[in-house]
Amino acid sequence: MKKKVFAAAAVSLLVFSFVLAVGVSADTKKPGKRGAKPKANPLVAMLPASDAIATIDGKRFFNEALPGVLSGNQKLLGEIFSKIESVESRTGVDLRRFDNIVAGINITRKESAKFDFDPVLIARGSVDTTAALEAGKRAANARYREEAVNGKTIYIFAVQDIAANTQSNLHDPKAAVSSYLKEDIAVSAMDAGTLVVGNLARVRETLEHKTKISPELVSLLNKKAPALVNFAGKVPGGLSTLLPLDNDELGANLDSIRTVYGSGDVVAGQAVLSVTGRTLQAKQATDLKGTFEGLRDLGKGVLGASRAADKQLYSRLLGGVRVSTVGNEISLDLTIPKTDLDALLAIVSK
Repeated sequence: MKKKVFAAAAVSLLVFSFVLAVGVSADTKKPGKRGAKPKANPLVAMLPASDAIATIDGKRFFNEALPGVLSGNQKLLGEIFSKIESVESRTGVDLRRFDNIVAGINITRKESAKFDFDPVLIARGSVDTTAALEAGKRAANARYREEAVNGKTIYIFAVQDIAANTQSNLHDPKAAVSSYLKEDIAVSAMDAGTLVVGNLARVRETLEHKTKISPELVSLLNKKAPALVNFAGKVPGGLSTLLPLDNDELGANLDSIRTVYGSGDVVAGQAVLSVTGRTLQAKQATDLKGTFEGLRDLGKGVLGASRAADKQLYSRLLGGVRVSTVGNEISLDLTIPKTDLDALLAIVSK
């Protein structure tokens, strides 16, 4: 069980906001030209004010990344595509036709170092949104309600009905769905090829378009060239409460990280994740660099001393983490070869 938890955490770090994983395929994407200004994603401007934003290249994800990362596990790949086809048969929506996906996420800190995440997604592609919504309504058997906002119709589906209709291998699929979906799901067509999905309040906010993403977050999002996934966000105060820390200075340095940005991609046949955090002062970034490097080297040494294949794998992963600073920014960059990513997925899927 410990092996699975450790491996799952490592995979989660690699894929970040990917639905399944950052794929490693052939060298199909060449690095962007230095100094080239990233092209703004038009869907980002359609999002309401949010604490964090993420963009996903849906076409590359489904056509390159997913088949690439699961090239060594054709059974799992077939099961995933079977689920996608099942969704299409029940709703009329083929997820593989969404080329461009963006998410705006509100983050609320609760007691006991817990956070609530309130996302809204906008997806655009070669999809007939009117036909898709009609199919969804038929699948709901009239168990939905409607609301009009700015000339657009929002369809609201109850969580209980979604859970009851969910096909899953889990012992209690209804409980599983309800554990992730706390509110009813709202869906609306923004235009002929664009859907917006979230809870009713967030979808309504998107359609009203009275607020928008802050220029600061848009600027951070565009600091990285467009990749399979790009992200930027504000960090809720109190990162130190997420870790069992006895060092007040380290906690203060962690709490000084107020914004983060980065990307995940496939370059030269390797999975690459880059995360940068901005601290209040340059010294805090420098101090964190020393701490992270010390923890990396300690973990690498301890795990590398083991003869177990999984421990050797984790040691290599830690050894691949590069830590750097520029002014008040601290960056962690991780590069994973295909063989190691395959090994991680093999551990998780057992």
